[in-house]
Amino acid sequence: MAEKAPLCVFFVLLVSTSARAIRPAIPVAAVARRAALENGLGRTPQMGWNSWNHFHCKINEEIIKQMADAMVENGLSKLGYEYINIDDCWAAHDRDSQVPDLQQVDARMMAIADKNDKWASYAGPGGWNDPDMLEVGNGGMTTEEYRSHFSIWALVKVWAGPLSGGRVAMILWNRGSTEASITASWSSIGLNASTVADAHDLWTDEVISSVQGELKKPVDSYACKMYVVTPK
Repeated sequence: MAEKAPLCVFFVLLVSTSARAIRPAIPVAAVARRAALENGLGRTPQMGWNSWNHFHCKINEEIIKQMADAMVENGLSKLGYEYINIDDCWAAHDRDSQVPDLQQVDARMMAIADKNDKWASYAGPGGWNDPDMLEVGNGGMTTEEYRSHFSIWALVKVWAGPLSGGRVAMILWNRGSTEASITASWSSIGLNASTVADAHDLWTDEVISSVQGELKKPVDSYACKMYVVTPK
């Protein structure tokens, strides 16, 4: 038996080497992307205010400053809404190296832009679905429709998604013209049927305690209910 050992070792090494040889190589781009995702940047989608849907081309320095101040005063900046996006109509029609685009923007805003510019080449470690801009507050919809729009946008057009700590974000959305009773079973949102959980309504702040197996609620026409489900 001792004489056969070298042959056995050779066979094991040969099989191991062959297995590595036929394994598909990871593309260089995929390796680079994975490394970028681990750098801690861009973990969440960029959130902020966009000028286009409400103001179109009717923008000026004062409007932009008012919107920035409102985001701070209303607490939105603390929740992650940190960007001011001047969507269009900021560029001069005729320009050269001596004619800046933002003629109405003062030196302080330009200085901020200059500081951000040096980090531009490091942007984009991840990618996000693009549900486009929210229409909340622009008119034409009811309060319930606005809530539906915001809630669905927050989940990026899926009806449930995992959160930290084993929690699940979930939407019950009624797309019909009359009130409907909607049921979400635990199995459909990634929880065991036996799980006991609290359901926190994010719009009313109501907490439904010790729910098991499913959550069933009446939902008004074109309205939604959004919950964070926390297993006990």
